[in-house]
Amino acid sequence: MRTYLSRNHPDILSRLKTLILYPIEVEDFIEKYKDIQQEAVEQIYMSVKGDMRKFKEICTDCRDRAKELNHQFVDINLALEFISDLPPQ
Repeated sequence: MRTYLSRNHPDILSRLKTLILYPIEVEDFIEKYKDIQQEAVEQIYMSVKGDMRKFKEICTDCRDRAKELNHQFVDINLALEFISDLPPQ
């Protein structure tokens, strides 16, 4: 499509903005969410099916609950409590 536009409609092509999305690695989240066990991060990520707003919301909820329970980190069992509350998609 890009080749066609560049040959036949360069004015339209110049108005289009290229957006490059790079793949997201679980390791990136593990680095950012060091207080959440790797298995918990992976389970949360899989359960939200790419909805990163929901991912962040669940991580925040897990962290808040861990603070209430005086836990130093979020483990898989705590994460599963929030994942099980998700509506089926």
